[in-house]
Amino acid sequence: METIAKVRRLYHLDKETVSHISRKMNLSRATVRKYLDHVGDEPKYPQRKSRPRPQLGAFEA
Repeated sequence: METIAKVRRLYHLDKETVSHISRKMNLSRATVRKYLDHVGDEPKYPQRKSRPRPQLGAFEA
């Protein structure tokens, strides 16, 4: 989370370019753009689907 805040601060307050931020923080430009477009405090991850029981689940010891 602190990386997102640093990227946003460099871009909005210090007026650094995306390429300069990516070189400075050793991130890809796509990652920097993703952090700048990010809304909210924490990234959202999709919910994992529950895994079905294995075919031999009934024979487990």
